[in-house]
Amino acid sequence: MKHKTLFTTEKFKNYCYIEEKMMLGTNHGWEPDGDGGKGDALWRTGWAYITYGEKILKEGILNCFTDEIDKKGKKYIQGHRFPGQGEDNFSRDQLISGLAALYVNGDYDEVKRIRKGLKWRISKKFRLTPGLWFWMMSISTKQPFSFLYSVLFCITHFIITVPIMILWNKILYKWADMTEISQEEQNTRLHTEGMKVVNTKDFKRPNIVNTIHYPAYAFHLFAWQLHTLSWNPLKRLLKIASRPGVHKSNYLMRMLFGEKVSIEDIKAFRPMSGIRWQGRFFKGKEDNICYYSACEIIEENYHFNVRLGLTSDYNALDNDMLWYLVEKYPKLITD
Repeated sequence: MKHKTLFTTEKFKNYCYIEEKMMLGTNHGWEPDGDGGKGDALWRTGWAYITYGEKILKEGILNCFTDEIDKKGKKYIQGHRFPGQGEDNFSRDQLISGLAALYVNGDYDEVKRIRKGLKWRISKKFRLTPGLWFWMMSISTKQPFSFLYSVLFCITHFIITVPIMILWNKILYKWADMTEISQEEQNTRLHTEGMKVVNTKDFKRPNIVNTIHYPAYAFHLFAWQLHTLSWNPLKRLLKIASRPGVHKSNYLMRMLFGEKVSIEDIKAFRPMSGIRWQGRFFKGKEDNICYYSACEIIEENYHFNVRLGLTSDYNALDNDMLWYLVEKYPKLITD
């Protein structure tokens, strides 16, 4: 797609649409009776607020953080995946997306208010981590504390995250004979060469890798955390150290880590279901096998019921996230 699409609150035949001020996604063909992605609504709405800057999305995000009182009478803030839903398994990825979106749009008071009101156990299922806490403190405090927490975040991820997400993953992919490929290669081969698509669970080693590797969604979240982190001398070094873990076709993460990207590659990108930037595509040892990914081109997705006639005319979120960075950081674009 050669441009950023328009944002709309009207429900056309778009994959992403607005409901209760939150961005949802059309149910997949294999799950026609799903909830439209309400389980990940805050996560998706956060990226949408960064991308489009529309105040209705800010209102939706804030509706996911409610004032509560615990059994001891102490006030706190509880996060939800969707307004009024998902508080028991409210997760760190939902929190990171929501706070990053508020921060990018200059809603600093709201970021600070939410951070101060959260408990360490953000839901029955999930807790904060030290690295996440350092990041929240960095984006919600003034200098010199913001600088201090920014440095601590970088040190933590130099020690833990970078070795795991790069070296560990490369070892696992080689062991399982999994080669990462681009969206373009996957799509071309699926539709012109009849490549066989299989689920990783059909193969022992890829299934193991899929269970124990550093997940792509976590790497994507980390990229946004580092992007929004307060400046410190280690920040640029951490970006450079993270680049080997990014496939050349993941244009958004390359830009978040400060790499230059070709405008022709960006124009050739085709919007997908889900968020392409937090996914990976693989081919197996046998060259005619491609491991299944739930994130596929919207207008050619063989899992969708074609009678829906889905288009990418509006709210093409993963495409528009990319164009948001193009507009904001033109120096990272090459001819």
